[in-house]
Amino acid sequence: MSQPTPATVIYLITPACSSSTAGISRAVTEAGAGGQVVIAYAHDPRHEDSLKEALSSGAFVGLKQVEDVAHAAWESVESVGKDALEDAQKTAEGADVSLTLKIIRGPLVEVVRELNLTLGAKSLVVTIPAKSALGRWLFLPRAVRQLRRELNIPVIEVPA
Repeated sequence: MSQPTPATVIYLITPACSSSTAGISRAVTEAGAGGQVVIAYAHDPRHEDSLKEALSSGAFVGLKQVEDVAHAAWESVESVGKDALEDAQKTAEGADVSLTLKIIRGPLVEVVRELNLTLGAKSLVVTIPAKSALGRWLFLPRAVRQLRRELNIPVIEVPA
């Protein structure tokens, strides 16, 4: 039996779709020995606008506070991405794969498509969250459907 050819795999993380041991393990397996897993932490600025609108509609929140909250949300992206990379390194320990973190900012489908074109990835792995109003039923199905249509690679869903 031949070994799988080493490949580049994108493991996508979003605010609605966090990293998981099962997802990282699947991405490592997809990459194969000598392959690369690029952990893409995607931050869509349109979510900041939604957050600002939701917070500013409350009479108790002033404009300065709304700006502070949105800024803090963006500042935390890098920290969350680094935490995901550390978790992935622990999960993939002993596997012959390189793990890198790439923070991508912009409309989700566009930035993932662009990253895929740059990397020439074999596949995209996404951990799908448990059923929840904020996760799976509102955000993820539409995003996954769009990614499947827009990308020329398999989109692999791994349950959280």
